[in-house]
Amino acid sequence: WYYWFYLQNVLFAWRGSWPAERILNHFWSLAVEEQFYLVWPLIVAALSRKNLTRLCGILCAVALGLRFAMLMQGYPGVTTYALTFTRMDSLCFGALLAIGLRNASFYPNTTKWFPGLLLTSGLLLVGVDVVWPVLKSQDFAAYTLGHTLIALFFASLIGTLATVPADHVLYRGFSLLPLQTLGKYSYAIYVFHRFAYSIMHGLSPISASESIQGWVNFGGTVLLSLLFAKLSWTLIEQPFLRLKKYAPRPDECPAMGQAVVMEPPAVASLVPSNDAMPSAHQPREADVASSGQH
Repeated sequence: WYYWFYLQNVLFAWRGSWPAERILNHFWSLAVEEQFYLVWPLIVAALSRKNLTRLCGILCAVALGLRFAMLMQGYPGVTTYALTFTRMDSLCFGALLAIGLRNASFYPNTTKWFPGLLLTSGLLLVGVDVVWPVLKSQDFAAYTLGHTLIALFFASLIGTLATVPADHVLYRGFSLLPLQTLGKYSYAIYVFHRFAYSIMHGLSPISASESIQGWVNFGGTVLLSLLFAKLSWTLIEQPFLRLKKYAPRPDECPAMGQAVVMEPPAVASLVPSNDAMPSAHQPREADVASSGQH
C-alpha cells in the first residue's frame, strides 16, 4: 500500500535498505516528487515571491545540513538518499529557477548569469570530486555535498538552455531530435526501465560471455524501455494531456508561452506566474526534453 500512496521512499528510509526485488526501487524519486507537489502549491499560495525565494534558500541549506547530521549520527545512506526532507535542495533549486524566469524585474539579468553559473558549478563539481569523491556512488561525500552540487549544475544547465539564443551551441545540441524523443518519453522510460532489464536478464543466454551478455542486456533494455514508453504515451499519457484543453491555465505567464524545459528528478516546481516578463526577454522553448509536461 506504500506505493499506492506514494510513501515508498518513507518505507525504504525507515528500513534503511532497498527492497531485495529491486524492480520498483527507483519509485522512491516519484514519491519524493509527489509529496513535494502536494505541499508546494499551498506554500506558493501563502507566500510572496520574495519570501518564497528566501524559503527556497533556507530549505536548500536545511536539506544539506540534515544529510550531514544524519549520516554522522549513523543513519544508513538510503535514509538520507530517499527522504523528501533530505532531498529538498534539488527541488528548491528548480523552484528558484522558475521564480527567476517568471520575475519581470529579475529575469533579464538571469540570461547573463546562467552560462557563468553553469561553467562555475561544473568546474566546482569536478574540482571537489578530485579531492573528495562527491560523484562516487554510496559515498559520504556523494550523499552530502554531491547531491547539492549536482542539483546546482543541472539547474544551471536548464536555466542556460531556457535563455540562450537559438543558435547557441548548447541549445542546438540539446535540441537534436534523439534527445527530444528521449525527453518526450522520459517519464515512462524511467518507470519501465527496471522491468525491461529484468526481462532481458531472464532471456540472457547462459553460454554468452559476460561482456557480450552485458551489452545485449543494455541494448535490449533500452529498446524495450522505449517500446513500453511509446505504448504508455499513446494509450495513457497523450489522452490525459488532451484533457488540458478543458481546464486552461488563466494565469499562465505569457512570456513562458508553451515552453517545455527539461526537468531532471529534481528540479520541477510550481511558482506563481502573474508577473509577465518583457517580450524582448522571453525564455524560449528549450527543446532539450519535452517530457510531456508530467
